Amino acid sequence: MNMHNPNTDGKLYEPAMVKEALCRHFNMPPDRSHLTTCEKHFIGLGGNQFHYYRFTLKDGHVKRQAFGKLGGANAREYQALQHLMENIPDERRHFCRPIALLKDGNRSMLLLEYLEGYSNALSMANSLRLFPSRASNITRLATDILDKIYGLQQHFPLNYSPLSSEDADAIPGQPVPTSIFKQLEDIKSLSIETKAAVRDRINAILKNQIPVRRGVIHGQLGMRNIMLNRSCISFIDWEYMESNGLCLYDPCYIATMALMRGVQLVVSRSKLNQMSDALFQHIEGLEERLADAEHKDHIRDSLWFAKCLAMIDTLWQYETTKGSRLRALAVQERRKIDYLAFCIENDARKDKSNSYAINRWNLHSDHYIKVSKRRSSSALVTAGKFIEMAGISKGSKVLDLGCGHGRIVEILVEKVPSLDIVGVDMTRNLLDNFTVKSGANESKIDLICGDITKLPLADNGFDAVVSSRVFQYLPDPVLGVREAFRVLKPGGVFVVAIPNKLNVIKYLTYDASLYSPFQVRDWFKACGFEDINYGSIGFFPSSGRWKGVAAALEIAGKIPLVKHLGGNVLVMGRKKPQPPVMK
Repeated sequence: MNMHNPNTDGKLYEPAMVKEALCRHFNMPPDRSHLTTCEKHFIGLGGNQFHYYRFTLKDGHVKRQAFGKLGGANAREYQALQHLMENIPDERRHFCRPIALLKDGNRSMLLLEYLEGYSNALSMANSLRLFPSRASNITRLATDILDKIYGLQQHFPLNYSPLSSEDADAIPGQPVPTSIFKQLEDIKSLSIETKAAVRDRINAILKNQIPVRRGVIHGQLGMRNIMLNRSCISFIDWEYMESNGLCLYDPCYIATMALMRGVQLVVSRSKLNQMSDALFQHIEGLEERLADAEHKDHIRDSLWFAKCLAMIDTLWQYETTKGSRLRALAVQERRKIDYLAFCIENDARKDKSNSYAINRWNLHSDHYIKVSKRRSSSALVTAGKFIEMAGISKGSKVLDLGCGHGRIVEILVEKVPSLDIVGVDMTRNLLDNFTVKSGANESKIDLICGDITKLPLADNGFDAVVSSRVFQYLPDPVLGVREAFRVLKPGGVFVVAIPNKLNVIKYLTYDASLYSPFQVRDWFKACGFEDINYGSIGFFPSSGRWKGVAAALEIAGKIPLVKHLGGNVLVMGRKKPQPPVMK
């Protein structure tokens, strides 16, 4: 079989060249050996500029196999692999052994030993092995891969130099490197505020010349470059080999690809967040172990930079790569884009502020007002529970955290007269469209546009604090619970409703963080609440028509085996009353 240059009609190689190199490497007689070739389309990255082959050399019952990579930029990779061979013991290598580099002008074929018994990490068999505990198994696999990458890197001297504009302008962006700023401009799923925040932080890091570890050997690996034999991992196809590459990019890209695999296998948002925390914390720990004392203080900034590059590059490729709708559905492309945008928006913050939630609701508040159902079964059940559990009665002073456009306040005012209510929300548009006015049913209503983790309110001012489906958007929900505790009067009650991690429908479909009743209970304990009661509500989908059915099914909240499985966690806690004054 003749192999042809995919871009021209001319022959590139005679199979005899490949056969001669393989016979010499495997010490097999050329006259008795027979070579067969099979082109492989699933290995490696790089678009159409590379072609991949599997060669089989037979001499009677003796059979040897090899990979072949056909392209124009293999010389550095071959030299790098030879360097690894010379410097790393056999048992620590974890990569394909190079056989030969066949050159013809500006084109070359890299021959690598075939990994017998290994298959691609994205194969169906390897995907099935991830079930049923997909999140933990993907995390374990990615952690093992990261350990192998750092195992290779620790054999070489540490080399630090500052991050520069070249690092931002040459991320892999298949099939050729491209600028992160160009990619950022092209991405449609990020808000203008987020793009500006990302751009500002990247420029600040570049301006501060944060030192990063550079690699003597550096390869930008994707999941398709990794071969598995159950628990054994090996690397092939080290593309874009550099002598001064940003070493942190490889592990951050691997962690990003692992998260995308989780999205494709329908891992829930909350589990994905746990995977992300575990993987990037693991990278930080490995980097600290490898770094010298002088450079440990810079790891967090350089890790943010590398993670940002990996995620923006991946998001850009998803948005700009054209494909069929069926394929996009099969690989969960929309969920991947949404989750990457969520991660980038979260990481754009310099501190633990609520910019992600602010941007989200500023963008989508009009749509929420339009589609949300006033007096839905969910709102009625939630408000009723707030009144019952917080002891809200005539004349009570009540604070609603994340009041939105007033769905809960409207029902509270209707059911209980003469309430003094303060509503706090960070989205001005929702407050401008509030559904109930001060004076309704003798109520007094004040609205504040502000951050519920930094309330502009005095201590000990409210009989009850309530919050419905807001805390899941906070980067640190405990800060909100602590503020609720501060502004409550002694003996006052805080009641919160949050989408439930233990509910199957919410687990599979919800687009923000999920928490169990036990996690929310622990927030309350940590902030000093007493008499904590926890369970769940929402045992029937929110409806404007079947309110009676929905209300009747709330009886499930009193059944021990299912009381924690409703659509929304419901937790209450009381601030310790002041002891009576002795006369």
